[in-house]
Amino acid sequence: MTRSTVALDSVYAELTIQSKKDLPEELKVVLPKRFGDPSDKARAINATTFPKDFEEGIVYQKHTPQRVFLVLQDEASTLKVHIEDAEDKTQLPRLQSHVEEIAMQMERFLKHQRNRTAKMRIVVTEGVSTIQTGAKLNWWNKLKLSITENALPKIYVPVATFVASILVGYEDRALLNVLAALVAMALWVVLDTTFIAKSYKYK
Repeated sequence: MTRSTVALDSVYAELTIQSKKDLPEELKVVLPKRFGDPSDKARAINATTFPKDFEEGIVYQKHTPQRVFLVLQDEASTLKVHIEDAEDKTQLPRLQSHVEEIAMQMERFLKHQRNRTAKMRIVVTEGVSTIQTGAKLNWWNKLKLSITENALPKIYVPVATFVASILVGYEDRALLNVLAALVAMALWVVLDTTFIAKSYKYK
């Protein structure tokens, strides 16, 4: 049984983004220009399990019918985002979806500021226990996963193609058929890496 199918208590995520350069000084002014007017701070905090002792560090907050998130500046180049589902705090897949969407928005924000992400880390917590950590995969990491996942069929197809060519009497074209199978498989791996494979990995 996976984490996404077991019954969970209230879960929340902490998204940490470290940028290449320092963040803008007036985040309370800059963030609303990208994410829209902030929600009422007290209402947003009360909708979460976020400790009120740290509310002074919040530079932006947003509470929608689907999710609530609080943005804090940890260091000159580090943002921390506390994220919770606004409807059902026990649904891990919904929380992951919120995290990934907010992470994408934050990366766009940094790009708009002529900056970019250096490191990104996701920590999912249930109560006081960490139940998952996650990270964004770059293209090369996704390529490695695409190659190694389901490795047996990737080996079987060219071998079966070669054997079948021999059995049906196409010995002179056996290697050419294998090459064609390998090219087709390589093309699929690249397409899978670029357009289909998930950009985030949790463990």
